[in-house]
Amino acid sequence: MKNILTTLKLIDTFTLELDINKNDFIKNFKQHIKSSEFSFPSNTLDFSSNKTKYKGYIKQSEFKISKPLRAFKQKNFAVADGIFIQKDNKLFIETKIFIPNEQLFNFYFFIVMFIIGLIIFIFNHDDDGVRFLFGFGSIIGSVVFFFGILMAQDGVRSLKYELNKEFKNIELMQKENNKLN
Repeated sequence: MKNILTTLKLIDTFTLELDINKNDFIKNFKQHIKSSEFSFPSNTLDFSSNKTKYKGYIKQSEFKISKPLRAFKQKNFAVADGIFIQKDNKLFIETKIFIPNEQLFNFYFFIVMFIIGLIIFIFNHDDDGVRFLFGFGSIIGSVVFFFGILMAQDGVRSLKYELNKEFKNIELMQKENNKLN
């Protein structure tokens, strides 16, 4: 299953190397995160007007964050899960971005409905109306399924870009602060 999700680009991993101390990075990164739990109802139904960029948690060696739901923004499906590794003066951030199974439930539902429709089509040879309905239904179901996959891929790609940018900005801000001190 993981291979299928990776092939569909619904799971992405990357490692980023930064010239910053882990404690300084965590302190700066916490300013952008609203603490919240990752359970299905709260993750999907928590519409936020808070000004923080992300919601989730950050600990000394790991983090799990996502973008809060905002009205009219569709790229909020992805979740980032990562660990911090400090080696000498370098901080390595290994991040995995994925779509939670709760978010993919609708897509699984359409696959099951398509299979049921296919079984009905195979065993029902009498009525042409059923064949038309199956054909039309399978086209609509496929379009909805692949539209959802494209939205989820866009969410993964968007969160990866934003996290790369955010991590580099934190590194630059810390370097500026170190120069001033």
